[in-house]
Amino acid sequence: MKDIICVDLSKMTDSQISEFCVARNFIYDAVLNLKRQSYAKVWWTKEGIGIAFTLRKDNQWNILDYDAVRMFDDFTASLSSVSVYEPPKPIIVLDVDAILDKIGKHGISSITNEEKAFLDNQ
Repeated sequence: MKDIICVDLSKMTDSQISEFCVARNFIYDAVLNLKRQSYAKVWWTKEGIGIAFTLRKDNQWNILDYDAVRMFDDFTASLSSVSVYEPPKPIIVLDVDAILDKIGKHGISSITNEEKAFLDNQ
């Protein structure tokens, strides 16, 4: 994804967070609140939509795998509207000679049910 910003809040002062927010038109209080809630690294789109985060080692929830990247619920929910690409199915030409050649080379178990039904109907 292009235009994703990763910020390590654990290494920024409140003043640096303020400068960051002003430069990107982010809401300072919301970002500062994430820092205070034990968030370490946070990934955002350039529009300010939170994507993912890690936690500080000393996080308030005592989560041991604090450095695991987690997705924000709002972002995860938006993934349900993402379409999944499915490659087009190949066009299958059923040809008696080609199917018999396949059986000759690889055995009867190598043909598909569709090929078997085609031969049965010949």
